[in-house]
Amino acid sequence: MKTICFFLFFLFVAFCSAFDFSVSPQELNFIGTKNTWICNNVTVKMSEILPISISSRWTNLEKSKEITDYKILNQESQIEIKTSNVDNTYTICLKSEYLVDKKGVLLFRIDKKPVGIGIWINFKTTEHNVLSSPYYKNGIVTYILIVLGIVLIIEIIIFFKQNHKA
Repeated sequence: MKTICFFLFFLFVAFCSAFDFSVSPQELNFIGTKNTWICNNVTVKMSEILPISISSRWTNLEKSKEITDYKILNQESQIEIKTSNVDNTYTICLKSEYLVDKKGVLLFRIDKKPVGIGIWINFKTTEHNVLSSPYYKNGIVTYILIVLGIVLIIEIIIFFKQNHKA
């Protein structure tokens, strides 16, 4: 009886297996100008090397974290995606010809296993790069001039107070 129990135990344990699969970070932000590729890196860890398929789904809702709300495919959302992989670090790039402000989920699926995982993505495009905008540059110049003016006024006040005491 003991040998039969041991044999059954060994038989069931022999068919059990574990698969480790993780993706980081848990959320990505893609922010840039329209009609340009905006890229981020994702690290994928697996206990065995298997082919992965990557897809994305989108929603028009503001703050939903319900995966069932993400029904819009890339073609319908007018968002292009391209990926590359070097040593389990995937570079994910998004691009749209249009002004976009969408929430999405990036899905990583193992081709030969019923396993998948997703990460939240935020994708926003603007007409032009904010940092190269002349308004932004003029704003920085104005800010620097104001700070220098305040420092100069403080120096003048300190100078007159020291001369007044003497």
